[in-house]
Parts: sequence; C-alpha cells; structure tokens
Amino acid sequence: MTLVEPGRHVAADGRNVYAWPPEGRFAVLWQRIEAALPSDDEKCEATALLDKWRSETGTLVGYEEDGVWYDTEPNWDTPAAWLQL
Repeated sequence: MTLVEPGRHVAADGRNVYAWPPEGRFAVLWQRIEAALPSDDEKCEATALLDKWRSETGTLVGYEEDGVWYDTEPNWDTPAAWLQL
C-alpha cells in the first residue's frame, strides 16, 4: 500500500482507494455538502458527483509492477476538451 495523500492510498493492484467519509482535499467539500443538503437522497446524488469528480480529475502518472516503475503519458486531449466547453 502506498500512501498518496490523506484519505487516499494505492492498493497493490494499482487502484486508488479513498477513505469514507472523505479526508484530505475532499473533506471540506463533503462537510459543505452535508451542511447544505438535508436529505439522504440529495447526499447520495452529491456522493455520485464527488466520485465522478475524483475519477475525472485523477491522472495516472505512473505505476509500479514487480518492482519496476513505469511512467505513463497523460492524455492531453482531455484538458483541452474541458477548455472548449
């Protein structure tokens, strides 16, 4: 297990694993969501958006396999597409 930031680590298979409730950079955002949304249904919708945000803003920059580090090249078309919205 590799600790990346508070509330997130990389599992042995390379997956990002997040703590719940969110810690680190997402903790304040979740606290604001909880304060603003009274119902559990609304919080479930916000949770789905938070997961989507984490997924879309995360970038795999490298990974380790059998003790060898592999750099990965980001897809630079994705940020360019965001700017064209």
